[in-house]
Amino acid sequence: MADLSLASQTMFAELLQRCLDAEFDALYNERGRFVRVRSRGRLYWHFRSTVAGEKRQIYVGPVTDASITDRVTRFAEIKSDFKERRELVRALIEPPRVCRRPICLSHAAMAGSSICA
Repeated sequence: MADLSLASQTMFAELLQRCLDAEFDALYNERGRFVRVRSRGRLYWHFRSTVAGEKRQIYVGPVTDASITDRVTRFAEIKSDFKERRELVRALIEPPRVCRRPICLSHAAMAGSSICA
């Protein structure tokens, strides 16, 4: 198996992060909120929401888990970006294509390549 280029490794890492964010986003909708709950002297994240008029509280994880706390603090920014993730997957599995757009052709002439970035 051939080694992946640095660009491919970077795209793969970004895709993995976005998929984790999307999974988090799918579990916790934007209408709810995250709260810290103390239990047995420790702090834990819970997600509170109202579903069909019924209040619910779901355990998320310990506040000391950096990855969970990071996602909780970025919750307002994390949105499902399926289209962008799909483009990253496509870029990872498809070979580069030659672009025929005039702007790309003029850049390609300067750069000595006709591959569209």
